Amino acid sequence: MKNKTQVGIGIGLMCVLLTTGIVVQLNTINEATKIAGTSFAQEELREEVLESKAEYERLYKELENKEKELEKARQESTKESSKAAELQAELDSKNKLLGLTEISRLWNNINT
Repeated sequence: MKNKTQVGIGIGLMCVLLTTGIVVQLNTINEATKIAGTSFAQEELREEVLESKAEYERLYKELENKEKELEKARQESTKESSKAAELQAELDSKNKLLGLTEISRLWNNINT
């Protein structure tokens, strides 16, 4: 009887150890799955961030190019505006010499 009791205790102890081992293994697998899932999610986020950064850089370069074009257009319009003013002044002076200016306009120019 003593022998049967010892065998029963041994088998019970083995069952407890095996159950503990199985529980530890399942917990380890669950943790590994969580880490892998988190790693996968982080990798997706990292890819999205890199894509967003590339898109931002592309748009920023496009903005810089448009600003350069705008500055060129401003400079050209300023040149044309000053050139037009010079031409108008020259036309006015030639018209005065030719006597083609209106009296009121001439009078306004004299008063200013």
